[in-house]
Amino acid sequence: MKDKSTFSMRIAAAMGIFLIIPQFALASFRDVGSLHPYYDAISSLEEKGIVKGVGENFFRPDEPVSKAAFFKIAFQHAGYLPTNGIYETPFTDVPADSWFAPYVKTALSLNLIKFNPDSPDFKGDQPITRLDALKLILPLEGIPAPLNDSSPLIFQDVITDSLSIHYIKAAQNAGIFLPEEQPYFFPNRVLTRAEAAYLVHQAEIYRNSLSYPTELPDFETFELDNSYLNGSSIIDNDKFPIFLNIWTKLNAESIYKDQFDPDDLIYGAISGMVQSIPDEQALFQDPESALEFEQSLTGNYEGIGTIIDIFEDQFLIVTILDGAPADKAGLKAGDIILKIDGEEVSSYSIDDLLDAIKGPSGTSLTMTVDRDGRQMTFTVTREEIALDTVFFQSSLDVPADIGYIAIYQFTETTALDFEQLLEETMASNPHGLIIDLRDNPGGYVDAAISILDLFIPKGEVIVSFNISGEKTYTTSTGAGNIPEDFPIMILVNENTASASEIVAGAMQVHDVATLIGTQTFGKGTVQEVNFYNDGSLFKFTIAEWLTPDEQSINHTGLIPDIVVEETKSDAIGETDSQLEKAIQEIQKR
Repeated sequence: MKDKSTFSMRIAAAMGIFLIIPQFALASFRDVGSLHPYYDAISSLEEKGIVKGVGENFFRPDEPVSKAAFFKIAFQHAGYLPTNGIYETPFTDVPADSWFAPYVKTALSLNLIKFNPDSPDFKGDQPITRLDALKLILPLEGIPAPLNDSSPLIFQDVITDSLSIHYIKAAQNAGIFLPEEQPYFFPNRVLTRAEAAYLVHQAEIYRNSLSYPTELPDFETFELDNSYLNGSSIIDNDKFPIFLNIWTKLNAESIYKDQFDPDDLIYGAISGMVQSIPDEQALFQDPESALEFEQSLTGNYEGIGTIIDIFEDQFLIVTILDGAPADKAGLKAGDIILKIDGEEVSSYSIDDLLDAIKGPSGTSLTMTVDRDGRQMTFTVTREEIALDTVFFQSSLDVPADIGYIAIYQFTETTALDFEQLLEETMASNPHGLIIDLRDNPGGYVDAAISILDLFIPKGEVIVSFNISGEKTYTTSTGAGNIPEDFPIMILVNENTASASEIVAGAMQVHDVATLIGTQTFGKGTVQEVNFYNDGSLFKFTIAEWLTPDEQSINHTGLIPDIVVEETKSDAIGETDSQLEKAIQEIQKR
């Protein structure tokens, strides 16, 4: 393999050619027409010989790009064309003679990636995220990412204190992002093949726009430690042969081998592994279940449009969304659910009930309910529900001079929706504001932080994270210009959890708002969600979050300033004692 200086010269030379002779081509892929939004980018990479068709010349633009494939695209676009040979690396899943080994070895040599002996796999077959792709594109294309970049950030879903913020700012300044998704960047979203082509092509366009040539930064050479090659991994575990033997016997000798999918055996083994650790939030989901989870974070799901709670050991319909299938079928708030498709639900958990209600659009279910002592059965056809996560209305009349905004979940769009509603609310000069976080299970922490920026003065601590004994602090970057004497009431209950507790806790500690309701759930941890190329996901705890005064609320929750218990008439929507108390508190001031 060429040494680093030779490789650097080749990259610099290749960049010079790109600057002088920009190339254009017509994509020949059958699934990339001239109207495709990334047509020019894909055409450019095809002309350079970097990407090729699959099967009968299909590009498959919407499929995730694997980590190994992206390394090849990024390195070849930078001018690195390896020769055939043996490229030994410390990674256990990178064969020395594999097509992607030279790119992995070169990335190690240039210090673009690190080897961790405790996690010795490169995982080249897994999809790459947008952020990880940036970390490769920027240095290879000679685009600096200074740590002290003070330019304003246009993306609302990126934590400003993130260790990777300088990469995203560099990409923002160079135009290496998907403009149609502003004001969001989605750093942890899996990159598709078309998006990969577009980001690499945008880097080239940026370089072509400069009045000076770019060069590969002077990375420190990474000396490979060959002792890693004999490091421990799962295959070195003395229990692994047992696992492999059972797997083999089940698939080859079981009389039921035609009645199960081998993939389900793997999924089951993974689930068992995850369930065996003392992390109550750890979760593995197969592709079907993972899709529901991902949809929940976008605010969309397939169901009937009800909000259900448990009251006195019964499943109570608390809210019917206007125009939703349940509304069309005649169900009402206050109905007690007795049966789903003829099966009694008395032994169900809330998750069992929700699983029974959810389903593909167009399918139907029957629901038997108790309404004022009468049993009634309704047939409901499921639809895709676009659930607005922020509302500015309530079941009871709120005085016109008091603003009311409810947040039911923190999804990708919640922060922007809330900011718009807050602006509309404050434009009418209200006497006070009520923020309803009851039954909010949480969601994206970034969305919670963006909302707190609107209330907490710049520079003040919003939340801190305890990661393996080390604390990091997130401070407000917003104006936080709500008047100090402006009364804000936040409604909470036992189902207020996670990101919603971050909002309530920070505003309580900073004396920005008064908490009214009941003690919150107490989920004081942060989870990382990993999506895989088959659509499955793995979620596990990576940190504990603390309130601005460095208190943990995990398993204890937040104690409201004013405790108001829910009554039965509250539960069925006839009254709302907690909301009424919030109105009274504002009117007293």
